[in-house]
Amino acid sequence: MMRVLFVVSSLLVGGAETQNLQRFLRLRNYNFDFVVTATQDAGPFAQEYINAGFKVYSNLLRNRFDLLGAYRIRNLIKREKIDLVYTSGFGDSLFYGRLGGKLAGVKGVVSTLFMLGRLDRPGAKVEYFNNKTHSLTTVYQTCSVTLMDYLINKMGYPKDKIVVIYDGIDISKFSPEPPPADLYEELGISKDNPIVGMVGSLYPYKRPDLFVEMARIVHKQNPQVSFLIAGDGKERAKVESLIERYNLRNTVFMLGYRKDIPKLLRLYDILVLPSDTEAFPNILMEAGATGKSVVSTKVGGAGEIVDDGVNGYLVPPNDAEKLAEKVLHLLSDKKLRMRMGKIARQKVVENFSIEKISNQLGELFEKVYGREKITPGLFK
Repeated sequence: MMRVLFVVSSLLVGGAETQNLQRFLRLRNYNFDFVVTATQDAGPFAQEYINAGFKVYSNLLRNRFDLLGAYRIRNLIKREKIDLVYTSGFGDSLFYGRLGGKLAGVKGVVSTLFMLGRLDRPGAKVEYFNNKTHSLTTVYQTCSVTLMDYLINKMGYPKDKIVVIYDGIDISKFSPEPPPADLYEELGISKDNPIVGMVGSLYPYKRPDLFVEMARIVHKQNPQVSFLIAGDGKERAKVESLIERYNLRNTVFMLGYRKDIPKLLRLYDILVLPSDTEAFPNILMEAGATGKSVVSTKVGGAGEIVDDGVNGYLVPPNDAEKLAEKVLHLLSDKKLRMRMGKIARQKVVENFSIEKISNQLGELFEKVYGREKITPGLFK
């Protein structure tokens, strides 16, 4: 059994954590075992790993420049008889995870990067050292071609060390069937009204404020539409203030953090992604698997999921007018929405199942373990 140490800064509640847990669970059935460690506090999602039977260690660093942390990781690798190190994200998890693996003499280090715009932060000293120590990584794995190009062309990462394995979703959890009738009553909205929604953490780059701006424009032309925002975060107060300012309190509903996204998406007629940046937005795959048409900003890997005008629309970022224009167009044509949703589901089923993606990750681990040559680009 190949044992892999998964190194991350912390385990928050997000797409990346969900992705990794789903893949690890599947790979555990194929001769892999995973030990999870967080360089900082384990975070709220750690319990999900523990419940699934994985060992979780936390707080291996006293601070961001605690060089002894690399030796703690090395000692943990020795104690747990680890074969490979798999680092997730940027910053300290990337630097100390790789260094600890090198000190322990593991068979290889795979580093996954899943966010645009975090590796080139001004004054980020850890990222400076990460960019100077590519030799510590056997292969980098990104979740989109867009991110791979960014790493090579903007950050100077070695192009012969980067492969793309897309994120995937558990398609069995998403259904194009109508939503349960009691969900309308629970949320206090009419089943006769069209519903446009977003799903995502309420952080600045996710642009929930732009979603409200779009809702204001659409509402003026179609006051019957209800707008739902599922998610929570530090932008919540700002978004609530905008809703009050535009007198949309009976039109835009904030649902907070929800665990029932597959069920909630069945309620939506259109999914909107208003983000300023994304590497490979999972919510677009989830909406597609639910048979929904989408309107997304053309950022990061969104264009690798959405074919503009085929299974949804792509618009420039930070443009509420364009978002509203495409939403209004879809609202006016139910047949178009249904056709796009059907195509979207087919694309997700064929390309982005978690089973397919998990198998690819397992094959990558086996190649690294066997010190086989790995062809850069899309992993096949």
